[in-house]
Amino acid sequence: MNAGVGILCTAAAVAAGAVGTMIFNAVPARWLCDYGEQPRKELQQKRIFLFPHGAVLAVLFAVFFLLSFRQYGNQIRFWAAAGTSIPLALTGIADLKYRIIPDEFVFCLFITGLVFHGGEWVGNGFHPAALISPLAGAAAGAALMLLMGLLGRCLYHRDAMGFGDVKLFAAAGFFTGISMILPFYLMAVFLAFFHILFLFAAHRMPKDRYFPFGFSICLALLFFLAFSGQISEFIAWYFSLLNL
Repeated sequence: MNAGVGILCTAAAVAAGAVGTMIFNAVPARWLCDYGEQPRKELQQKRIFLFPHGAVLAVLFAVFFLLSFRQYGNQIRFWAAAGTSIPLALTGIADLKYRIIPDEFVFCLFITGLVFHGGEWVGNGFHPAALISPLAGAAAGAALMLLMGLLGRCLYHRDAMGFGDVKLFAAAGFFTGISMILPFYLMAVFLAFFHILFLFAAHRMPKDRYFPFGFSICLALLFFLAFSGQISEFIAWYFSLLNL
């Protein structure tokens, strides 16, 4: 990777951080509310700021763009991954700040996921069977979250998983495909575990004990996209040790 690519990725990240901030402030307040809930006063005001939020986003995007370019090169998959990072970041912010995962952001993820997989079809041609793995991954992701919600309800006798998490994990499964959904699930749980430890250590665990798992899913998908090749190689190596 030459210096020119680094400069372009950094400049694009700064622009994406500013655009992401503007988008999050511009989306209708109802996007950040539960079904049937009236928008609160704070949702009608400015929600995030260029400093520090936009600056943090710019750093995140810069790292992700550089890693993704190294992973995919100047190919469709790179542009799809770069486009995916913006709704992913905004979804993570919405879940952290308002405990909501907007359906509109999740829909954008399915669209960019389709473009991401379309990178494989260029030059190879499209066959309907190519969609089996992404669709199966989406179904398996949704099923995993529903199972977690069912177990949580049995253990705690209350809702333990929002339906937004189910839809978000389905979108993530659409990216990973059925073959990688379990490693991705473990990755998201691993990140969530350390997030919980941080919240307890910082005495910032929500009083209602609702944990924003969507934020961990978003981070896990960014990590997966940036290191998809290395993750696949590691899993293949691990199974080779088990003679599977």
